[in-house]
Amino acid sequence: MDTRLDELKRKIEDYAFGAGALVVGVASPQEVAKYAPEGHRPSDFFPKVKSIIVVGAGKMLAGAWKCTDPRWVGVIGGRKLKEVKELSFKVAEFIEDKLGYYAVPYASYSLANGVWDPGISIKLCAELAGLGTRSLAGGIILNPKYGFLYYYLVLTSAPLQPDSPLNKPVCPHPTCVKMWEKVQKTPCLRACPECLSGELENGRIKWMQYNRQLCYPRANWSRIGFQKALFEIINENDPEKRKMMIFGSTFTRYVSAIANSLEISAQCFRCVEVCPVGKNHRVKK
Repeated sequence: MDTRLDELKRKIEDYAFGAGALVVGVASPQEVAKYAPEGHRPSDFFPKVKSIIVVGAGKMLAGAWKCTDPRWVGVIGGRKLKEVKELSFKVAEFIEDKLGYYAVPYASYSLANGVWDPGISIKLCAELAGLGTRSLAGGIILNPKYGFLYYYLVLTSAPLQPDSPLNKPVCPHPTCVKMWEKVQKTPCLRACPECLSGELENGRIKWMQYNRQLCYPRANWSRIGFQKALFEIINENDPEKRKMMIFGSTFTRYVSAIANSLEISAQCFRCVEVCPVGKNHRVKK
């Protein structure tokens, strides 16, 4: 390997870790393109891409799991997601300002015209960068050390040596395998039987299914709630009651959530809460 490229990669990793990343990996755009369909490949978005840097952070505060209102986990998760987004911008700026290569942050989730557009798959990039593997819990990428993390991409023209995918799947955890052998359930499948389904065979995932159409509207309570409340306000004939509804605490909270992008996706996290991977980071005194 070219020692200059090795040093270039080390500088980026050192900066990312110093800026708050918990994990950093590099995926090859060419490898991603082997699995991604046309229109969802890194070069479709950024033609100059030579490397994909995947940064992971946003470890959930352990105290959030102990709150009486489970929605607070989603609120904190939204804030953590913003931290990872800010981190990716810092890494991109470092690459351009200090190293002289093109760089652009990228997040693949978007809801345009009511249609979910995955764009470039962050999950695929994280897998190929060796940061984790998919799980029974809705295909969430589980890191072997931290479990659930938020990920962002930085596409760059810097030529970096890609990392290798993990040889051993993170999911299922050994305790999940033992549970499956006894009751044909895992903690996540038992916690969310309507949203999740799957089967283990010889200690590996045989098949899995995530019912997004059920999970998404339940988890995204602020967005759905805003739409329902707005519909009720529009159809309210009494002007005084309509005024009270607009300036009332419920609708005000929906508007505030959307404006601050904190509570729009109040993910329930039940499947993550019971997952044994990274559980030591969720237990404090």
